[in-house]
This record gives sequence, structure tokens and C-alpha cells, in this order.
Amino acid sequence: MITGTVCIAIACVITPNPVVGLFGATSFAVLGAYIVIFHTPRLLLFTWMAGAAVLGFLGVRLAKQDAALALCSVIVVVLLNGFLAAAARVVIRLIRSDTLPDEMEALTGLLNRDAFYGRRQHCWLRAAATMIDTSSSR
Repeated sequence: MITGTVCIAIACVITPNPVVGLFGATSFAVLGAYIVIFHTPRLLLFTWMAGAAVLGFLGVRLAKQDAALALCSVIVVVLLNGFLAAAARVVIRLIRSDTLPDEMEALTGLLNRDAFYGRRQHCWLRAAATMIDTSSSR
């Protein structure tokens, strides 16, 4: 993830057009959501700090051409990062709310094999029951 953060930062900074760099900085949002789900908050902090540095650099470059566009672009990218991280955190809380402790792997925090296959089968049965119910009501 550190390599991905550095590569995204370099790719955004080396572009000659700061608008393209700001568009590329939205990649930090996807990376941030992935980090929220699978990694530690320390790594998320590193990614956000690198993203803030890139946004500051690109914002200053774009402000020389159009200050309003620079301000709005930076705000949109920051809000996108925050929203995707919060949405990923909500997904994790929703998933964990109905799981028993013995269904979770201690190392990864994900469902273990038995729980995963059991939930998958339950979802298929529920989908089949819904399809039968909708077809019989016609």
C-alpha cells in the first residue's frame, strides 16, 4: 500500500496539467477505502498525508491559473476521500453486526470458510425463494 500511495502521488505530481493531476488524486479515495477495509488506521493516515501533500501542491499550481477552480477541486477530492472511507467503515460495521465471534478469522477479521459458505448458501436460498414468490404472484 505504501508503494501504491507513492506511485499515485508521483503520477499526479508529474503531469503538466494540474487539473489532470487532481483528477488522478481521486485514486487516493479508492486506495483509502481499501485500506479502511483491510489495513490499519496508521496506513490510512500515511495515505491521507501523502494525498494532502499532493493536493496542496496541485492546488497551488492550479490557483495560479484559476483560484476558484483550485479551491473547489481540492474540496471535492477531500470530500470524496472522506466519504469513501466512511462508507467503507459503515460496510465493515454492518457486516460485523450479525456475525458471531467464532465465524470471524482473528488474523484477518473476515469470515472463516464455514461461515462464508454457509452465508453464501443462505443467500442463494433466499434469492430462490424470492424468485419463486414473485413468479407465483403473477
